[in-house]
Amino acid sequence: MRYTLFSANDKAMSDALNQRTVTNADLRELFLSRGIIISRETPRHVLAQYFSRFVHDYYDYQRLARLFGTSARRDKMTSRRIVSEISIDILESAAHELKANLEKEHEALVSIKRNGDKVDVEIRYKSLSFNKSEFRQVTDKTARISIEKTGDTLAIHSPHTDDAEKWVQEVIVAAGSQLEKDLDVREICLSPALSPEIKNRFFLTLIASVNGFKLHDVSDVYVYSPEADRDEGDSPDGDRVEDTKLGIHISRASLKGVGVLESKEMGLLRTRGFFISRIVWRMRNFEFDSDIYEFEAQFANPENCTGFSYLPRGYYKYQGPEGFNESRNGFSPADDIKLGKAIEAAAIHSLKAIEGP
Repeated sequence: MRYTLFSANDKAMSDALNQRTVTNADLRELFLSRGIIISRETPRHVLAQYFSRFVHDYYDYQRLARLFGTSARRDKMTSRRIVSEISIDILESAAHELKANLEKEHEALVSIKRNGDKVDVEIRYKSLSFNKSEFRQVTDKTARISIEKTGDTLAIHSPHTDDAEKWVQEVIVAAGSQLEKDLDVREICLSPALSPEIKNRFFLTLIASVNGFKLHDVSDVYVYSPEADRDEGDSPDGDRVEDTKLGIHISRASLKGVGVLESKEMGLLRTRGFFISRIVWRMRNFEFDSDIYEFEAQFANPENCTGFSYLPRGYYKYQGPEGFNESRNGFSPADDIKLGKAIEAAAIHSLKAIEGP
């Protein structure tokens, strides 16, 4: 796929220059690039209309696109395990096939590094979002996919995005083609037929099982209840469900605060058949002056309990008797990977606890 850059029309240019993101200093620089000095007394909308009537080139577009550029949002991570007998060399070969395709068809920059039984694939590419304004439609992104030998399986870690999911599937299919068979790939998911209580138990076990940490608090809980699970007769607590007769159904709800899991509201939702689909919790390690670490896990498709992803969100630094920083700090890349694997391991442990031996 070749990217074609279209010039924004005069209205889009005028609307962009009227945004607060563009400072007065930015406006002065834009006009100076045309050899024009502007007055501080001139209203912004007048300047925006005037500049938008010029003939604009590629560099004008790029200059404004940089002004509107936002910091890349950290993507949640996901993982899967290949349990079929397969060599890491075959997965590396499949990754090189992906590299050749992406560099030829998508103008992406792809690097592949092999270190023993681990292959790291870094993909730098452009993401298109046509539902955004003209100056925000193209975003530079980086996806990192790792393939690592873990015991008797090969673990694949990747961002939980549509692009990364597609590329991982391409690698798996290419590797299977070399073996002339479909690979057995396992993901973290729950059977939709499980009861809400068991689905809740998955997350409750997960947040208590991150190695090296103890649970501090749960700050955000998102719950879900499919309409098909609600009967017109009695609710789980034995009460009549009049809402169903009226055609009313609430399928999603969220709770935020302190001690969310122990709240009366959460208890009521659970009795009505809601189960956790996403959770944000905080933990501390076993040191006396531990920082507070914040993690997140969810099923992107709560109805089928698939699309499991997780994210180490950051930490609140311990400040002594005064408490903790109010602002959250980000993890280093190395800690991001380490803590992400700890969350994944807790999820696998929780899944095994539910499924049994």
